[in-house]
Amino acid sequence: MEREMKDPSLKEIHQRLTQAFLKFENYLDRLSNNYKYFGFSEWILSLLEVSKEEEKFEVENYKRIADYWLLIDYYRQKFSADDFQRNTEYYNDNFLQDGRELMVINAALFDDFLEFDLDKNPLSEMSIKDIIRKDHPNIYNEKDISDSKLIDFSDQNQPNKHSNIFVGNAFEVWQSMFDEFEIAESNRADIKFMFEEMKFKGLIHKNVKQVDILEWINETYELTIEKTSRYQESKERMKAFERAYSLFKK
Repeated sequence: MEREMKDPSLKEIHQRLTQAFLKFENYLDRLSNNYKYFGFSEWILSLLEVSKEEEKFEVENYKRIADYWLLIDYYRQKFSADDFQRNTEYYNDNFLQDGRELMVINAALFDDFLEFDLDKNPLSEMSIKDIIRKDHPNIYNEKDISDSKLIDFSDQNQPNKHSNIFVGNAFEVWQSMFDEFEIAESNRADIKFMFEEMKFKGLIHKNVKQVDILEWINETYELTIEKTSRYQESKERMKAFERAYSLFKK
């Protein structure tokens, strides 16, 4: 599957990688049964290339590159530890291709990432917590972030995510549709559908308004969506909602 990418900005690269890692994590943890190919190799190479531009030489950017390396190494280890190729229930060629790309990146691009190590310290000693706080400010509370270098996101004892917005584990319902619809700033009708259907089903708290969900989306996913659009209740949208709704537990 080929995708055109015309000179993306550093902000766009960070946004796309943030969403891609979330989708990859959800599929690893069986929170989603749908996965579409992202192409980590292309986006990581763009990240390294754009980050080397003279105007991007910033300490915070360099630290963030090192944190991306930790994410890649973490997901590489988690991917290789689970035999997805034999698990027919979760077999997905697109997922396997992305997983293999992360393994190749981990093996082949160490020196490229090392160029961004300002203090010349081993990358394995850097903390992953900064990127979690920066890219997902509302997903993990401070108490949920361990002091270990690599966080086990699959911990089943973690509290339900975004309980101020969603009822029970309904964030998983939201994220499943978010992944399937490949939400971007142009998907205003899909967002409207997701919000209205989940609100109607009681999966979103009654006091949460559309303006609240838009503010939450913009902060959580680093998107800029100021309003939604009217939608039509298509078969495709309803099937996506039914698949996602099967994940709900009060």
